[in-house]
Amino acid sequence: MTLLSSSRSNIKRSIDGYFNQNLSDTFSIHWEGLPFNNTTKSEWLMPRIIEFITNFKRQGSGTQYGDDIDIIFSIGIFVKKSNITIGGREYAIRDIIAGYFKVGKVITIYDYSGDGSSSVGKMKVRDIITDNILPESNDLYNYNLTYLINATVLTTNPT
Repeated sequence: MTLLSSSRSNIKRSIDGYFNQNLSDTFSIHWEGLPFNNTTKSEWLMPRIIEFITNFKRQGSGTQYGDDIDIIFSIGIFVKKSNITIGGREYAIRDIIAGYFKVGKVITIYDYSGDGSSSVGKMKVRDIITDNILPESNDLYNYNLTYLINATVLTTNPT
């Protein structure tokens, strides 16, 4: 998807905003950089952008250069064993999340240099990179979903 004058900050905040809007009423979320106390939680999600991979494109449009940005977005699912009342809860949570991040899903990118209300482009979920259970610990069941999300950033041709 093509966007103008965006930044990685706008991309991150837009993904976080989409995640928050759709999943925070149902789940506790451990946001990057914010304190989180999991002792009182029976289950929680941990969304993280793992990597931005930028590929220069000589012609992003007829008049501008562009960068294709691949965003590796990982979601950790954590379920405490002590609070399990039904087996496979981590799989049920995975299915809920997957409903919001289907391949082809378009997510709006907002400009957070202002009030965050104006759209500066779109990004699209392109692929599922990992979708698997992780080794359990003594206390937790863990599941990981990792997505490839893509956007194109256009820049003015250098003179």
